[in-house]
Amino acid sequence: MITTIRCGVALATVTGAAWAVFAGLSLSIADEIQPPGGVFQMKVSVTEPKPISTGRGRVSLLGTVPVISSIDAVSLLSPNGDAAGVAVINGTNIRLTCNVPSKTFGSMLDFPILTITGTVSPSAAPGATTPLTIDPANLVFLDPTGTPYPEEIKAGTLTVANNVSITNVIPGSGPVPLGGAITIKGMNFAPGVEVKIKEVKVDAVNFISDTELQVILGAAVPNMQGQEITVTNLHSTSAMYYSFPRTTPVGRSSHPLFTLAFPIFEYASWTSAIYSLPAPSGTRFAGLAIQNLQSTSANVTVLLVSSTGVTLSSKAFALPPNKRLVRATSEFIATAPPAGSTWRVRSNVPVQSLGLVADDSTGVVAPVVPSATQ
Repeated sequence: MITTIRCGVALATVTGAAWAVFAGLSLSIADEIQPPGGVFQMKVSVTEPKPISTGRGRVSLLGTVPVISSIDAVSLLSPNGDAAGVAVINGTNIRLTCNVPSKTFGSMLDFPILTITGTVSPSAAPGATTPLTIDPANLVFLDPTGTPYPEEIKAGTLTVANNVSITNVIPGSGPVPLGGAITIKGMNFAPGVEVKIKEVKVDAVNFISDTELQVILGAAVPNMQGQEITVTNLHSTSAMYYSFPRTTPVGRSSHPLFTLAFPIFEYASWTSAIYSLPAPSGTRFAGLAIQNLQSTSANVTVLLVSSTGVTLSSKAFALPPNKRLVRATSEFIATAPPAGSTWRVRSNVPVQSLGLVADDSTGVVAPVVPSATQ
């Protein structure tokens, strides 16, 4: 039985045949089978294409038994790679806000729109289960006109079993040439294991150990981010994983809310980006998230620029490879931003960046996409 919700109000209860003709947004969550200590991905897919412009909601994955030990990352997959968001992760609770400028989010069936990656507790007992679900009352997706979709959600289940598990894919983003190699980390790999990457030819799979595989590609991959990877052992246990960059944070923000914020960047990287962000007011404040996926350190400069184009203040720093940071604008530059001013992120190599607007009273951090990039 599935309950249909619009803006938190139950509209109807539908079953069976009604599922196929539902006029709103139908979401399904795949089942997962993972070993103790393994990595699961909660994969949320649309059952019929519907364009989504923005979304927000809360997810709690605390089950009745201690199966999940942590939530580690959240990814958004859109056809144009322009879905940006922020997940505030507090234990196994998530507050998610996303923004898709192209409004193409939810328009593809071949991939999930959202993955939530977490770790199964090493002490989880085989056979234990926990639901993978989202309460529709806590989730709002808007169509391109800004109207909330009525929603129905088919839940999944995470089951603990001695299954093969993918814990990481390296690289998780960026191009890989013909003949290039990727590394798959995981658990319970066995000799003769099979690897499939959707729409990408695999030339060879080198078994390194029960926790590592090397895969040689028979075709170039423009971007590893969002690639569907399936590993199957000879005894037929398998795991599916959607790759993403596993960067680590540099330091911590002095703002508690930003210490919990996991930025979800658009796929693109820039050497220059401009953001219009509000000045601090009450419990509301702004910030910037920056991520370096390059193999070399990035020399980054954050600037506060007046409405007439005059640089009021700036701060330069180095951001090492595969690192990210989330900071309030006041942690970069203490100068109060005057009306009409903008924040600019410049780098000697392309980096990913995202504006942030946070509110301590609600615990929400919203993404702000750049007004101009280079």
